[in-house]
Amino acid sequence: MRRYLPLQLEGDVFVSRDSPFSDLEWNNHDFVASFALALQRMATVMSARVRLDGAEFEDRVIYRIGDTDEYYILVDERSVPLEIWKTNVSERGARDPARSPGKPSRMGFEDLFNKVSRSDEYYQNLRVLLATEWVAPRCSIEGREDQIFHSTELLIHPFVILMGPPGAGKTSLVRRLAYDCAANNSRRPNRYPTPVYVSLRSFQTKLRSLTSEVLEQEESFGLDFIAPRRFEGGLLYIFDGLDELDIEAREDFRKWLSDFMSSKPSLRVIVTSREFKPADIPEFKDFKVVQMLPFGRAQQFEYCHKFLSRAGTADQFIKVLEANPTTEEFLTNPLSLSLALALFAIRGLMPFNVGEIVQEIVSQLTEGWDLRRGIRRYRHLNAPTVKSILGRLAAKLQTSGGGTFSGIVVLDVVPAALSDISIEEILGEIRDATGLLAKDGDNWSFTHKYFQDFFCAMHLTERTMGLEKELGSYAGDSRWDGVWAQISDLCAEPEQFAAELAARTASGPKALSWTSSSLLSSRGITVDAEKRLSSLLNEEVRRLLNQVELVQDGNKLRILPRRNSAVGIEDLLSMVKTVQNLRFARRDEVFLSLIRDDFVRSFFMRLTEMLDAGAKPSPTDEADGITMLDE
Repeated sequence: MRRYLPLQLEGDVFVSRDSPFSDLEWNNHDFVASFALALQRMATVMSARVRLDGAEFEDRVIYRIGDTDEYYILVDERSVPLEIWKTNVSERGARDPARSPGKPSRMGFEDLFNKVSRSDEYYQNLRVLLATEWVAPRCSIEGREDQIFHSTELLIHPFVILMGPPGAGKTSLVRRLAYDCAANNSRRPNRYPTPVYVSLRSFQTKLRSLTSEVLEQEESFGLDFIAPRRFEGGLLYIFDGLDELDIEAREDFRKWLSDFMSSKPSLRVIVTSREFKPADIPEFKDFKVVQMLPFGRAQQFEYCHKFLSRAGTADQFIKVLEANPTTEEFLTNPLSLSLALALFAIRGLMPFNVGEIVQEIVSQLTEGWDLRRGIRRYRHLNAPTVKSILGRLAAKLQTSGGGTFSGIVVLDVVPAALSDISIEEILGEIRDATGLLAKDGDNWSFTHKYFQDFFCAMHLTERTMGLEKELGSYAGDSRWDGVWAQISDLCAEPEQFAAELAARTASGPKALSWTSSSLLSSRGITVDAEKRLSSLLNEEVRRLLNQVELVQDGNKLRILPRRNSAVGIEDLLSMVKTVQNLRFARRDEVFLSLIRDDFVRSFFMRLTEMLDAGAKPSPTDEADGITMLDE
């Protein structure tokens, strides 16, 4: 517990005296931080000899309030002074508060801007310009849950751990904070602390050089500027990527950080990491945890517009998300959304083709994301082994109808070569290295259902034994819809797979929806495939319309199943989704020209008119049909 102890001068030594603030809540970190900020505004910093409880301490920092005889010193829970005056002799003694601080070095800030102006590279040398393309994330902190968090709000507490899953935007947030602080310091030096930014991945095996790196960055701003700020809480130290260090190196860093904080006066520290429990680690007991959360819809849309500078292109991408809610929900992770946008911009891959997007995201999370940044997370595993384990595990969970599992379930999916390693250690390494698994108590699960569906689909399509057994048992099982959708996206002949699936189920519209998304992918669509899809579209829509009743009421169209019809609301929504995706891919006119049935063509033309007018499908009050209402 840190606190400020009042002092009085006796000869040439300062000694403790009774505190006029004995009733204040010194255990409250926010109060201590507020008191420190007040001292920065009011106090003169000076060096002195201090005697506390019979022990003498040379050359310690004390604070003098104005021209009064009020002095304070920062001490730990044992009343031992924490701050040591480590400066040149010429800088010691009382500092004249009227003296204007030195101007910051332009070169120091230019070096910092070079470090923090861009996000990490996430795909084919693509990065986010943090000054113009960054989107403020949602974060939770004690007392403030799920709120938009501007970068400078990380300064609400002197010691912060910023945590979140892979790709949540931790590095972008602290780099943006460093950028904002530096930009303000270059204009108004006293408004925000001067940032020192350290990417820990660069110190994997050379933590001893961290002290030199910090000192070098400090001095790059100029000694006249930085010296007084060392003792005024005017420096912010950002250590980015604790999780990017090897396990042994993380422990060494924590010890280094503890010593570093003990020797620095009034400092501010931010550490970023993937999930862990700071309360279990003594070095982090004084740190406030800030938890990063997924993007909300407004943030998704803002980021899309910033990434895709042409408004028309961004609107097209956003419309696809709105029409495919499960895809929109999956792309709330900033890294996943960035990859989807990059695939759209570079390869023309629309986000309704989930299989290819998830395949790219999995490739990044298991290997590419860290490989480009020079990070080695695996101790016993590698990317192919992880994919093999997760594929077999996902197939096992899918056939048993489960989503959560214990370590025992994994026993028969782990290669024999890893038999000497405990299952919990293997699962923990996959979680820490990829973020694809999560643990809650004794139970594990995939972090998103899309990942379980993908790995199951990948495992089934890579086998030599085919899909006959699974299709025979689960073709009509709604819990397998996501797996069938991703198989349709990933297999070589999606229209044949969809036709087989439609033949085994009563849900042709779903199969059609999956087929259209896979064919309208970055691989393009051949003329023959276009004709086959149009034929399937014509057949399934005709079958559907024969079982429903269309009720037109002004600007509202209701599609209701006829009595004893086998058509369900999911079939109707799938059909509308297919039409929407065809329009987004600008293929609807081509498909309509290939449809020979006048009734089917007129229905599609009316539906597309309503979609263009802003109509969105929603369940009817009776929940057995859907309503299309023009906005």
